[in-house]
Amino acid sequence: MALAAHSEYEAGDYYKAKDSAAEAYSEYQTLLTGSKILTSRKEIIDRGFSQYDPDNFQKADEVAQAALKAYESGDKNGAVTNGEEALLRYNLVLVNGWTAYASDRKAAAEKERELALAERANIASRDTFRGAEVFFGQAGEFLAAENFKDAGLNYIEAEARYAISRKETEEKRIRAEEAIRIAEEKIEESSESASEAERIIEGGSK
Repeated sequence: MALAAHSEYEAGDYYKAKDSAAEAYSEYQTLLTGSKILTSRKEIIDRGFSQYDPDNFQKADEVAQAALKAYESGDKNGAVTNGEEALLRYNLVLVNGWTAYASDRKAAAEKERELALAERANIASRDTFRGAEVFFGQAGEFLAAENFKDAGLNYIEAEARYAISRKETEEKRIRAEEAIRIAEEKIEESSESASEAERIIEGGSK
């Protein structure tokens, strides 16, 4: 249609070119809506967000199928109407999904933070713990601003860093315990050597 509009315009048939251009634009908008529907649905599936709003997701699928059938039968108005409703419902699922997801990730990050503090990771693994605190604080700011997507992503990062700080703390504890064990063994060996030397000296003095 776009090429036809261009040809008609070049030929001087401006009214027909206008109609063809309008039809081409309508076709483009329909295809764009279809592309957005596929993209939104894929994100919902990939992130597992359908569980947060199953009713809207199911209805969106039904309306999207109706839009496709209307498009294939040449009912452009029906395709657009159903397509716009499907896109609206998918976007609602995404919004509800990110809202619930941010709440879940916040709870997980808070739990991991408590565990890290209990193991004194804020002291033993100070740098990693502080890095986690930065993301945790940013997540809280995003949550307050109702930017649930960035809040969720930052809580994930904070949770991971708190977990890493715990692991680093555990590794340091194991190394410290091993160093103490080796030192105690050396002290014991030195004590035994000293006792043996003392017995030899005492035996020689007799």
